[in-house]
Amino acid sequence: MITLNLEQVFKARGIDKGYSLMIKHGISSSAAGNLLYRAPRSIRLKHIEILCKHLVCEPSDLFAYTPEKNETLNENHPLQKLIRDQAEANLKQAISNLSYQELIAITKNISKNKKEDNSH
Repeated sequence: MITLNLEQVFKARGIDKGYSLMIKHGISSSAAGNLLYRAPRSIRLKHIEILCKHLVCEPSDLFAYTPEKNETLNENHPLQKLIRDQAEANLKQAISNLSYQELIAITKNISKNKKEDNSH
């Protein structure tokens, strides 16, 4: 089953009021409520675009896939990328448990990788 992963993305970004963020950026209150608090049957492409712009993410980051009971996917199946693990769901907590030196090392590594990506 594919579901929205909004709560986890908001948590990872340190956003406590995702509903307010969505309204602030042009998503109606009823649509924001549906996206956050209910299981919407559909989502507008414009809403995906707004969320991705303001959460600095890709559309695939907004979704999670949970296989049905007794269902297995080939390990190369594209839906495998949407299976979220517990560590990812608790990203903010994992970061808060790192030492200052570990955070500095990670930040340096990220900067190095971005420079390498930009030079290609």
